[in-house]
This record gives sequence, C-alpha cells and structure tokens, in this order.
Amino acid sequence: NINYLFLPYDTSLYKVGGKVSSPLRVCHSPTNRYYKGSDDIIQICSELDKDGVIDFILIEGENQEEVIKIKQSCDIYIDQIHNRGGWGYGMSSIESLSMGLVCLTELVREYQNFIPDHPFISVKKQNLKEKILELTKNHELLVKKKTESREWVVKYHDISNVSQSLYYHYKKNSWIK
Repeated sequence: NINYLFLPYDTSLYKVGGKVSSPLRVCHSPTNRYYKGSDDIIQICSELDKDGVIDFILIEGENQEEVIKIKQSCDIYIDQIHNRGGWGYGMSSIESLSMGLVCLTELVREYQNFIPDHPFISVKKQNLKEKILELTKNHELLVKKKTESREWVVKYHDISNVSQSLYYHYKKNSWIK
C-alpha cells in the first residue's frame, strides 16, 4: 500500500519567457559523466556546435547560482543517455523543466510507462543528433515542448501539488478520522 510522490520542487522560482535562441542553446550538466553518458553527448553536441547548428554549453565545476544563470539562457537540456543508473531524470531536469527548457533523456521503460504523459523527448546515443536537428528545424514543436515541459513539472513536481497529494494519501489511509 505504498503511494508514490513526485519529488517536490518550487517551480515558481523561475519565470518562463517565450524566447528561442538562434542558434538553439543546448546544455548538459553532468554530476557523473559515466552515468549520464556525457562522453557521447559531448561528442555529438560538439560536432553540431562546430557546424553552427547549435550553441552547446557543458556546465561543470560551477556553483549553483552560475548553473542556474547558464541554464536560463538555454532552450534544451540533455539529462542522460545509456541508462547506466537512475530513472532517467532527477533534480537537474526538474529545475530545467521549471525554466521551460525542453529536456532530452533516456528514461527507463518502467518509468516511461509510469508517467505516460511526460514531456521528455526520448533519446539514445543512436538518435540524439537526429532529435536535436528535428528541434532546430521545427520552431513550432520546440515552443510546444517548452510549454508542455513547464505545465507538466508544475502538475507533478510543484511543491504545493506534491503536498496536496501527500495530504490526500494521508487522509485516505489514516486510521485517524
């Protein structure tokens, strides 16, 4: 009889603008390069950056304030590929979604089934470049995904909604009436 609660986050910390950079700004902020598949992400994104298709920003070794500042200037956040640990997204993605960034990640199948309405763009090493190129060529899709990202993170991760869910489960399962 366990009830799942999404990780609570204050999604009101960030205001979402409607701007889209040209070229698109894509960032990756690994906490552990191996688990995030960073070597492959960096290689693919660096090639696209070199060709002038995107502006790629690798965020490492910065304090939280600087990370936030950099992320807020971006359009796309790449969390992970390869499924070497975790579910496929965590606090950094939640933060990015709150800013209205489009998040690309490789979610484990069980979690994809658990959150079928998620806004993540599913990627693997084999299709990462293709998915980024699709977003660079489809402004309408990018803007739509940015909006969906923000709406979804508020619906599931906003601290007030998580709190309401917690209280609902508590009251429903409480022996105290």
